Amino acid sequence: MNGSRHRFGPRSLRTSPACAGSGAAAFSALLLLAACGSRRSDEAPGPRGLRPSPTSSATPSSPATAGPLPIDPRDQYALANAMIEGQQVDPDEQPASFARVHGSWAGKRYRWSMMRIEPLCRSADDCLVAPFDLGRFAFPLDFSFLPRVAFSSEQHAAHMRDACAPHGLECVVTFEATLSDFQFELGIPPGLTLTDAHFVSARRRNADEYFLSRPRRPLASGPFTRHSLGAPPEARP
Repeated sequence: MNGSRHRFGPRSLRTSPACAGSGAAAFSALLLLAACGSRRSDEAPGPRGLRPSPTSSATPSSPATAGPLPIDPRDQYALANAMIEGQQVDPDEQPASFARVHGSWAGKRYRWSMMRIEPLCRSADDCLVAPFDLGRFAFPLDFSFLPRVAFSSEQHAAHMRDACAPHGLECVVTFEATLSDFQFELGIPPGLTLTDAHFVSARRRNADEYFLSRPRRPLASGPFTRHSLGAPPEARP
């Protein structure tokens, strides 16, 4: 992007307070970020070998409801990878590269698991979520955003609230939704809006998941590659 502030990729290894501080400090930083708009971009988390999705038991509250579109099997970590790779081209090629990424992802329907930001998720059509387990990345990313989720009905939002009640601020929600607004352009902070969302399940955040702050451990060394993003759990530092 224009300037280092909005560049994607591994070359900048700066860590923002939201990544380096305590969970409480990071949570406060996320609240400030959201108060300025869910598309605000400062600094963000980064790619560590991507682990398989947690296998701990979830708490289904309602059966998955078929959406108007087929479910695309790609997860949000594949999206992060695509966004990073989209800028790993010559500057003259970046507009076309960004457009290809946007075209590949926008308008499709996904089933994703993200952490609910409870104070910022008080209505069915405006629920902000933390998209990434930061422990699954080896390098800090130079972008951050809180996707906005709009549920298809108050009933789905109520199912989520009921299922999250036992987990408080630690609730990881699985939902199906359509990526109806994907902001990914040169010089503009990225942003996601997921609409017609159907609640699927909820569970407590696992102890080794870091949605609001980076884990306190050394970063992986070596070049940033697709392989490093997809490294199996045993390859994690």
